[in-house]
Amino acid sequence: MITNIAAALVTPQPWPKAAEARVEVPLVRRFMVMSQLVLIFFTMGVLLPSLALAKRIAPAKVEPVIHQGVRYIAPNDHGRRAYIEAWDVRTNKKLWDLTVFTNRIDPTLEQDVQWVFIKTLSVQDGTLIVTSERGETYRVDLKTKTVTQSEQPNTALEPAVQAEILALQHQWATAIERQDAAAG
Repeated sequence: MITNIAAALVTPQPWPKAAEARVEVPLVRRFMVMSQLVLIFFTMGVLLPSLALAKRIAPAKVEPVIHQGVRYIAPNDHGRRAYIEAWDVRTNKKLWDLTVFTNRIDPTLEQDVQWVFIKTLSVQDGTLIVTSERGETYRVDLKTKTVTQSEQPNTALEPAVQAEILALQHQWATAIERQDAAAG
């Protein structure tokens, strides 16, 4: 009896009939196509909502300014705090950093559309001129490190920035109206 079992295990099994093989191949293909579709829909479901919420483009790279052996840069790495850093050109050591302006964030609105970054840096008569994306100009006295905001905002804004500012102002007004309606 043991020899019969061993012989049965060693004996090759016959190949499936041609009709059975034709049925199995389309099923395998359908399964592969369906699994790919499921993967595509899952990926779209995960990625698209996160892309739809990212409304703000990355800030422009601000060219550094060198004045009397010091390089001034605007890292633009955080939308709530616009700051500059001073670096010694010769030793490449950070000398100091200074907050030029901060952005108050309304928690009822999306944060990224409220961020304001530094757009340009320049030096005039020992004063670092910092311009924000909104066209506001700040003057940094490089000796005392005091920051003053100019009275007149820069009116020569790019149309895209003007449109973004108008959209933000509309969002703020709508949010205030909703808060007033909810409180009243």
